[in-house]
Amino acid sequence: MDYKKEIIGIVESEKTAIMMTCIGLLEGIMENYIWMGTSSLALLKPSLFECLKNRKIVLFPDLGIDKTGKGTPFQQWKSKSEAIKAIGCKIAISDLLEKEGSLIQKYKGFDLADFVIANILKKYKVLNWLQAKNPVVSHFISKFDLKLEKSSG
Repeated sequence: MDYKKEIIGIVESEKTAIMMTCIGLLEGIMENYIWMGTSSLALLKPSLFECLKNRKIVLFPDLGIDKTGKGTPFQQWKSKSEAIKAIGCKIAISDLLEKEGSLIQKYKGFDLADFVIANILKKYKVLNWLQAKNPVVSHFISKFDLKLEKSSG
């Protein structure tokens, strides 16, 4: 497999990088990404991106509020992404969480894995609810060997 064609997804936490790799394998969500964690916002430095110059990179900042006057995590990552672009990297910043995250999720500091897992659980809760309301649903799922459709992400 030619991993040079894979997109590099960068998140803050190594835990989130590992979880997103697993979610990609199990759920088919963002499965064409190679996930990396920065350990902290302070380590999101242009010099560390030199080796990724010819790769497609997408940054996924955590949700959060501006507690320090330096901006939200999204605003801080956006600023750093401009400096990384300046050294010649093909970099984008995802605004998925900014657009879709709730105010509560912002206050809790949700990251990409938290957000994706919450949405996966919603999908399964709906199916469980349908099965509880009508046992025939379970019968059809079993009889026709149906699987939950994986969303493309």
